[in-house]
Amino acid sequence: MYNNKLSGTIPSSIGGLQDNLFYLDFSFNGLEGNLPLEFFDLKLLTGLFLSYNNLSGSIPEDLGDLNKLTDLWLDNNDISGPIPTALGKLRELGKISK
Repeated sequence: MYNNKLSGTIPSSIGGLQDNLFYLDFSFNGLEGNLPLEFFDLKLLTGLFLSYNNLSGSIPEDLGDLNKLTDLWLDNNDISGPIPTALGKLRELGKISK
């Protein structure tokens, strides 16, 4: 879904993909609003790319529960506030598998 001119909010129904979604790239779209709470049911997610949208609010502490994440890109949005300490639980973040 990269660079497809998607707009609006991320639907809460995305949480229903918890057993099937490993990689999500919504970068370079026109998405807005906060990340829905159901988003954090995606426990198998390894890559989350939300760069270059109009997302707002703060980074939720619940993001630290996505412990399989190796890639997280939230840059170039309207996100504000501190970086949650819960992100320290993401031990796989930034690791490259071969």
